[in-house]
Amino acid sequence: MRRRLEGIERVLVVCPSPPQPSDTIGPVVALFRSVLERRLWLAAGGLLVAIFLTLAWVRPVSKVLRDLGLLRATMIGVFLVLAAGAAWALARTRPGWREVAVLVPFGGFYLAVLAMMERAEEAFHFVQYGAFGALVYGALAVRRDARPDLASADAAGLEPPPRRSGLRALLQPALGAALVTALAGWADEGVQYLLPDRYYDLRDVGFNALAGLVAVAALTSWRLVRRR
Repeated sequence: MRRRLEGIERVLVVCPSPPQPSDTIGPVVALFRSVLERRLWLAAGGLLVAIFLTLAWVRPVSKVLRDLGLLRATMIGVFLVLAAGAAWALARTRPGWREVAVLVPFGGFYLAVLAMMERAEEAFHFVQYGAFGALVYGALAVRRDARPDLASADAAGLEPPPRRSGLRALLQPALGAALVTALAGWADEGVQYLLPDRYYDLRDVGFNALAGLVAVAALTSWRLVRRR
C-alpha cells in the first residue's frame, strides 16, 4: 500500500496540472496600448470632427471679421494661443538647447507659408492640419513604444526582446501620420465639394498634406535629437 501511494505521488509531481480555461485563452487585443495613446487619438479625432463641422461657416465668419477690420487681429490671437500651447507642451518635456534649435527652422517655415496665404481660411486650415498631424504622430509613436511583446515577456518571466531605437522606429510613425493627415485633408476637400459655397481644390489638398508633413518632420527630428 505504501509503495502504491508513493507511486501515485510521483505521478502527480511529474505530470503537469491540467490547463485552466484562463491559460488557453489568448491575450486580449486592446484597441489602445496606453492611456496616453487613447487621449491623443481622441484629441486628433475631436479636432478633425471640429474641422469638418466648421467648414460651412468659416468663410462667412471670416467675411464678417474682415468687414469689421478684426480679421488680422483675430488670426494673430488664434496663432498666439496655439503657439503658447505648443510651447507649454514642449516645456513639459524639459528640452535641451539642441531640441529647441531643431524646431526653429520648422517654425520659420510655418510662418513663411502662412505669410504667403491670401485667404484666412487657408491659413487657419494650415495650422489645423499641422496640429492634426502632430497629434496623429504622437499617438502612433506612443503606440510604437508601448510594444505588447515586452509586457508578454515580462509576464512570462522571459528576457524581453530588445527595443528598436533605430531609424525604422522613427520613420514608421512618421509615414503613418503623414498618410493619415493627407487622407484627412483630401476628405476635407471632398466635404467642401458638397457644400454650396465651397469647392474642391487640389491646391488645398496639397497645403493640408504639407502642413501635416512639416509637423511630422519637426517631431521626428525632435525625437531623433532627444534620443542622442
